[in-house]
Amino acid sequence: MRFGAMRIAQGSAVSSRAVLLVSASTATAGPPTEASGEWLYLPSIVDVRTAGCNTFLDTTEVGIWSGTFVGESAEVGNVVIHCNGRLGFNASVTFDSVEVGGKTGSLEMRANGVKASPEADWVGHWVILSGSGELENLRGNGTFWGPGWLESDPTAYGQIYYDGKVKFAPGN
Repeated sequence: MRFGAMRIAQGSAVSSRAVLLVSASTATAGPPTEASGEWLYLPSIVDVRTAGCNTFLDTTEVGIWSGTFVGESAEVGNVVIHCNGRLGFNASVTFDSVEVGGKTGSLEMRANGVKASPEADWVGHWVILSGSGELENLRGNGTFWGPGWLESDPTAYGQIYYDGKVKFAPGN
């Protein structure tokens, strides 16, 4: 019986240490940090469809990011041009290699935005979906805005600004 009581006491000590280790790991993750920068992109239209007076564009883009995210991206997305002139954008943004806070790896983001009229700026949101390498546990989201790509200068990169917050989750 004495041996059994000792095993329970040892088990409690191990459980307490495990809780302390998990708590310490969480505490070292730290608060989110501000993210900001510029996203330049050059789109290509892959396919065009219409339904009534709405136009649907399937696009690919190459992007160059500076600021918090430093690297090049490839985007696959779609743009909807609504009958009233409003535009909607939805894309998967993939970085094969990007640097964030001195760490490198790959990232997958989602970006969604709208443009109230052809003359208006784009406004939208971005969110990190996943990462690998040193960015495996990077989390973050924020907003973007800017004029974007201009049809009047089709070979010039579109200009978008972004901000938000990023944080390395425990384990990184």
